[in-house]
Amino acid sequence: MIITQRIENSQEILELKDKLDNDVNQTLRLIIKAQIAFDNKDIDRALSYVNESLDMFETAQGYALKGSLYYLKGNKTQARENRNKAIRFNPDIFIPDIETLDHIISSDI
Repeated sequence: MIITQRIENSQEILELKDKLDNDVNQTLRLIIKAQIAFDNKDIDRALSYVNESLDMFETAQGYALKGSLYYLKGNKTQARENRNKAIRFNPDIFIPDIETLDHIISSDI
């Protein structure tokens, strides 16, 4: 067996791969829960889900949503920092523009 096959099949690598797969899956579930909470205008719950997801696995989507949530809470500094992190992770990520967020704010959060 060549070295790369031994490494790929080592118990430690297999366990790390399983943990990574589980973390990614759980992160995506939390992002979906955060988006649902956001859609229901439960900003604090959405922020809690996003923070939990980012603690597990950092994603551009998580930081983009977190930035939008902070903007809706009136914290423009944190909003900008998190939106910038999202863009560093993925320069092509879609992030709602300020007008869209302002419309959400004005429609009774």
